[in-house]
Amino acid sequence: MDEHQLEQHPALNLLMGDVLRLRSKFEDAINCYNKAEKIFLQNKDSLGRSDALRSKAQVYLDTIRPLKGSSLLEEAIGLLEPQEYPSQVAALLDQLAENKLNSGKPSEARALHKEANMLRSESDPDDIYLEARALLRTGKLYEGSELLESSGTLNEETSTQRPQRFHREMPLLLSLIYLMMGNIQKGEHFARKGIEIGHQLDSPFVEAVGLMRLGHAYQLYSHLPWRAQRLKKAREYYEKAIDLVKPFNVMRVQVEPLWGLCRFYGYQGNITEAKRYASQAIEIAETSGDYWFVALLSTTMGYSYSLAGEKDLADTWLAKGIEVFKMVGDTFGETVSSNASVLNNWLNGQKQKAITDFSNLIPQIRSLNLGFTLIQPSQLGIQDDQVFLPLMVEVYNQGIEKEWIASVLMEKNLEGIDYHPGYGLDIRTLGPFEVSRGSSLIGPRDWQREKARQLMQFFVNSRGKLFTREQICDRMWPHLEGDNATQNLKVALNALNRALEPNRETGINSFFILRRENMYGLNPAARIDLDVDDFVNLCSSDDESDLKEALSIYEGDYLCEVTEDHWANDKRESIRDLYLSTAMKLAEIYIKAAKWDEAVKLSHDILAVDNCNEAAFRILMQCHAARGNRATVLAVYQRCCLVLREDLDVEPSSETTALYQQLSK
Repeated sequence: MDEHQLEQHPALNLLMGDVLRLRSKFEDAINCYNKAEKIFLQNKDSLGRSDALRSKAQVYLDTIRPLKGSSLLEEAIGLLEPQEYPSQVAALLDQLAENKLNSGKPSEARALHKEANMLRSESDPDDIYLEARALLRTGKLYEGSELLESSGTLNEETSTQRPQRFHREMPLLLSLIYLMMGNIQKGEHFARKGIEIGHQLDSPFVEAVGLMRLGHAYQLYSHLPWRAQRLKKAREYYEKAIDLVKPFNVMRVQVEPLWGLCRFYGYQGNITEAKRYASQAIEIAETSGDYWFVALLSTTMGYSYSLAGEKDLADTWLAKGIEVFKMVGDTFGETVSSNASVLNNWLNGQKQKAITDFSNLIPQIRSLNLGFTLIQPSQLGIQDDQVFLPLMVEVYNQGIEKEWIASVLMEKNLEGIDYHPGYGLDIRTLGPFEVSRGSSLIGPRDWQREKARQLMQFFVNSRGKLFTREQICDRMWPHLEGDNATQNLKVALNALNRALEPNRETGINSFFILRRENMYGLNPAARIDLDVDDFVNLCSSDDESDLKEALSIYEGDYLCEVTEDHWANDKRESIRDLYLSTAMKLAEIYIKAAKWDEAVKLSHDILAVDNCNEAAFRILMQCHAARGNRATVLAVYQRCCLVLREDLDVEPSSETTALYQQLSK
């Protein structure tokens, strides 16, 4: 239609604007709405002008820019009489309520939503979203998750015909709630569901929000040395989300992934990068009027400075976080920021103040049912689930809130302990044996004695079991008599305990090495993560990325340094067999996908572990045949024959020979 025709029908400008908005072409949509408003104004059409203002405001709601949306909605409401246009005014009041939520004013939002409901003749399906989002931003996470889970909206089939809801897709909201609660699996599940909706609706905007939440989930998993790729993916998801929303020219949408990057770098000790991302995000959030995110970012920076030992800077950031959370009415955020302030004192030399402040804070934590914030990672809170435990044990030992603290510690299976080191152990067994105390690798000097290191390997191999002195001596010092072996065990145990817990005070029982009368072993209540466990779990998957990660963990044979003793042999063989079968499973996936280079490399990796593996030779022949390299097929077959004759004194199997003959034709 030409310009004259559009001037005769301004509603078409509104419709065109809606189409552009739903395609995330926000600036073009605003231009259409402005044209419509101008025509409605000339025609003295108050209802039409109100619709145009409401449509413009919707753009700012979709892109979470409350300051720009507020004045438009108030002007639109002022143009209409509620009694004459009840449904239209109700819709405007709901938009204004959402805008108030985005501005960190949940009580005003609820009042407006209540006023809107009084004007309606029937319920609005958006009620659930607004209420759940209000619950999130006021710290009522349990209620928000229960409302969404019970609403039935999560199981709706996504039709490609319906318009996108931008950040309002229900799975995306539920994902963030669960990640704030530290429920990583559910947070990841609903983030992926949101991404799927984005793909189905061809909406980069929805996909971007899903990627932000997926980044949070990947960041919350334990930061294990052998799972570095998983943590790297978190950063990649944030960066991809930012790239997806950049074409919309809406800076506000970048605040959440910038917050994620702030946490990513800050919690790993890179304060410079963390502050850079925090500064960008806070400037955007303050400009758009979203102070809830200002509080999130301030708390994350406070935690980061605290972990880096910068107590005074941490205090400054955390005080701001607490203040702003109070201002916006978020009790969860206020409590988590207060937790961080307590931890800052505990970690940085003011333990008595930490004990006093924590004692005063416990009633608030208990009444809000937020004990989990002390013992599990969450997007706003801690990353290391061990870091609060020494403080909790100390407060318990002083007789403060003993019943409640005991109930929280019981969730970690920590009953009746009088000491905790404040970290767990990360242990590599596949390849060179390494043990990390939290993020600190135990070096050769820390072990003091090689037998202490070997004793740790023995305990690791026998997790879940306790051994008498005699049993340990028989395995570790088989050539020594009783008293000499017992003395060697005593010396090795002392060295091992000092390596694992260098700051433990004299007279306090060791935490990681459990002693029950005359028996010793690893403490089942201690957080001890082993690479071999992740390897076995990932090998059970059929997903290509999981299998690749499993193989990346396998850097060598299980406890490969234990050669003279036989107690690790059985497990070593079974883990090696699992590596080979998993590598073959992945190689077959590569073959089906015609990924010849990947299959060739993996076949060579298999042969490096088992040089007589005929299946790997067959994969190599298939790959070279697919590339048309018949001479190389012959070379591979001849090599296979040679290796089998020299090492096993056998000929290739009929399967291998038949494949060679088939490929040589």
